[in-house]
Amino acid sequence: PGNAIVQLPSGLHGVQMGGYVDTSFTYNFNEPNGRTSFLRAFDTRAGELMLNQAKLFLAKPEDESSPVGFRTDLIFGTDAEVIGSVTTGLGSGTDEIDLFQGYVEYLAPIGNGLDLKFGKFTTLHGAEVTESKDNWNFSRSFLYAWAEPLTHTGIRAHYPVMDNLMVMAGVNNGW
Repeated sequence: PGNAIVQLPSGLHGVQMGGYVDTSFTYNFNEPNGRTSFLRAFDTRAGELMLNQAKLFLAKPEDESSPVGFRTDLIFGTDAEVIGSVTTGLGSGTDEIDLFQGYVEYLAPIGNGLDLKFGKFTTLHGAEVTESKDNWNFSRSFLYAWAEPLTHTGIRAHYPVMDNLMVMAGVNNGW
């Protein structure tokens, strides 16, 4: 399953819009005070229904016929509190909205096509992903929550050398 994609009016040819909603209910048999499960990052609220993540994205992928593109992902819910605090490095967050990604990309006509991205984008590192609906581990691991950058801000370039080989480099202000 992927994101639901809606085609916009013809004046916005190539622009896509979509999203999803992910909810959960967790229970902690230790019955902690204040219904807060400690040492957890994403599943902290015990015994209550949570809106983990509602995501809305607007994107125009780049290609050879239209070499300039963009992507903007807004997330809402309890995951946005965590992601916003981790990516800003403040350690705590109360806003249940976050600009998860926001970048412009350009497909430069160099060789097989040099793809350049400028802005804020999701990390390439780690075994888990931030999109809760795609993550194999519902509660996410300690390593993911406290040892991996979730997003980067900067420039990223990738170049397809062959069908099965791509080179990527970037200068990022990560975590």
